[in-house]
Amino acid sequence: MRLIGFMLFLVAVQSFAQAPLCQKPADFDNVRQQAFLQNYFNAAFMLTPLGPMSAEKNASIGVELALIPPLSCEQRLVEWGSILKAENTNLSPVLPRPRIAVRLPNIGPIKLKLGAALIPPIPLPIGIVTNVALEGIVGYELPAGFDIGLRGHISLQRVRANMAPAVDPSVTESDDLFYGTIFGGDLGVALRPEKGKITWLSPFFAVGVATGQTLFIVGDDHQVVENARQPWTGATVSGGFQATLCNDH
Repeated sequence: MRLIGFMLFLVAVQSFAQAPLCQKPADFDNVRQQAFLQNYFNAAFMLTPLGPMSAEKNASIGVELALIPPLSCEQRLVEWGSILKAENTNLSPVLPRPRIAVRLPNIGPIKLKLGAALIPPIPLPIGIVTNVALEGIVGYELPAGFDIGLRGHISLQRVRANMAPAVDPSVTESDDLFYGTIFGGDLGVALRPEKGKITWLSPFFAVGVATGQTLFIVGDDHQVVENARQPWTGATVSGGFQATLCNDH
């Protein structure tokens, strides 16, 4: 029932994605705009930390629900020849995917952990999304009750959906193909629960850098739109709280 409800929710947001055409901004640059749209779509798949890097139990499994802020009509505009149109990038307000993490044997005081996320190529109302992401973490416990850690991550994604509607209404719509990769690293710190005032709550914070590469193939005319000039590279910031509500399991 939950899966059916989520699929109906994705169908409902399609009307939100079809906003009327708006005015072109004065500083509009088509190459920069196409790069922005690809970078925006790619960033939704970044594998961010969900908790302290070294205070993890032996194993964990869950479902991540990443919020994707919608773009305005002006932010989705592109020029196709002499025609101005708004692309259909607001496919869903959330990205759900299962995530697992497993602790490896310690090397002295060094703690090791591997994590993964996966979206199998299952047809949904928005199209077919495939995503494989991995992370490796090296953590260390400080005497003051804090944990520090280094994390490396990589994400590979492929989306088949109608993101670039045809300019000519007489043309039969075809799905477009989007390919993206993201990799980066983080440095994180967290307070161990047994050292804090609230023994079941562990706050964590991480900063890092990541970069992404994308490729977009228009399904209507098979034109390849490469984002080679303006790929995204930037700083990342993550933070939150990990809570144990029932017991140590």
